[in-house]
Amino acid sequence: MWHLDAGVPCPPVNPRVQATLSHIGANVRRLRQDRGLTQESLAQAVGVELRTVQRIEGGKTNLGVAVLVELAHVLGVKPAALLKEAEVPEVKRGRPKKSPT
Repeated sequence: MWHLDAGVPCPPVNPRVQATLSHIGANVRRLRQDRGLTQESLAQAVGVELRTVQRIEGGKTNLGVAVLVELAHVLGVKPAALLKEAEVPEVKRGRPKKSPT
């Protein structure tokens, strides 16, 4: 199911849009992790809800241009960098395992 930032359900979009949203999500996730940011800290810096960042990274929200531009600014890249094709990495769920001490 697709959602706007306001949480309003939307119908599924065409495959080209789906692919672009997935690429944006993968790029945001990669850049956020490369910069050592949490989803929460990125959301705060961009001025959106945590759930919005989670949906963006999951390719499940149709974000607006203003959010795209602000994400790029906070991540230190041009907006076009977020639109580049990228492999969607597998999402690791849960906390990392503790290393033996």
